[in-house]
Amino acid sequence: MKTKNKKNFEKSHILNFKCTLFMGECIKNPRKWGENVKLEIDIINQFDSCVKNALNKELKYRLRTIKNLQKNYVNISELSCTEQEKLNYNDEYPSDAFGAKLTTRLFEAVVHDELLYEALLSIRPKTRELILLKFWGELTDVEIGRVMNMKRDNVTKTKIRALKRLKEFMEGMNNYEK
Repeated sequence: MKTKNKKNFEKSHILNFKCTLFMGECIKNPRKWGENVKLEIDIINQFDSCVKNALNKELKYRLRTIKNLQKNYVNISELSCTEQEKLNYNDEYPSDAFGAKLTTRLFEAVVHDELLYEALLSIRPKTRELILLKFWGELTDVEIGRVMNMKRDNVTKTKIRALKRLKEFMEGMNNYEK
């Protein structure tokens, strides 16, 4: 009988230690070791009390956090137009000053990089249009083929050749500038 009571006593101490860690409070250990049922019920009640206390404190913490968030944060949609404009900021860089337009059958592309613009001008107009449709228009090879009346294989081959030419042109210009 005493070994069973010792096991319950050890469980009680472990529970006491865990609850003390989480809650900062001590749990009173049962005094009478002869009544196993009462001991187990007391331990269960102490554990329930400890868990309920922890949950109540967590609930209070969460509610306090939500209340503070509601005080300090505002939805952007609730701001006035002037307040929204204050939050808006456009970065302007020297490279943004350049903006050349190149036209395709579907849209007008704006190129902000002078070197890239020069490279695009160095290739044939049909090839340039293909590159613009692919990288500015984000069309697939099949869609480009339909727009330009070409087979998909020809679109792929032309695109690969054009990218090689653009790379060579841009590397040559970079080497020239150095």
